[in-house]
Amino acid sequence: MNQPPGTLTYTGQYTQEPFAMELFVYTPEGVDRVALERIEDIEGYRGFKWLNVVGICHVPEVAGVGRYFDLSDLLMEDIFHVWQRSRLDIEKDHLFSIHKMIYLEAQHLVMEHLSMVVMKDTLVTFQEVKTDIFNPV
Repeated sequence: MNQPPGTLTYTGQYTQEPFAMELFVYTPEGVDRVALERIEDIEGYRGFKWLNVVGICHVPEVAGVGRYFDLSDLLMEDIFHVWQRSRLDIEKDHLFSIHKMIYLEAQHLVMEHLSMVVMKDTLVTFQEVKTDIFNPV
């Protein structure tokens, strides 16, 4: 794409997907599910947190999530570049993985780019589109 490393540009086809952040908080008492308006709102929750970010075509908003968690521009670039191969990177303070979700939807084969960052008490997933793939979780 002739851009310097760390350039944040979405390369996928799902450009109309709305941006959303959904937080699941797991505690001994149960699970709370919350729609977040701002990434800073995550600070009020205790327990293991899973933040599901949908709509990675919204580069400024998704980049803001990356800045909040102090994720490097190179890692964020891999989130936006949907043609990355599946892989797992083990870093000092987090795990980063890229996956391809392949499923049937209305008799059409769909391939979606999914990235995950696992930290001490937080999992952040980045999806191109909101799908029902995580409903059983």
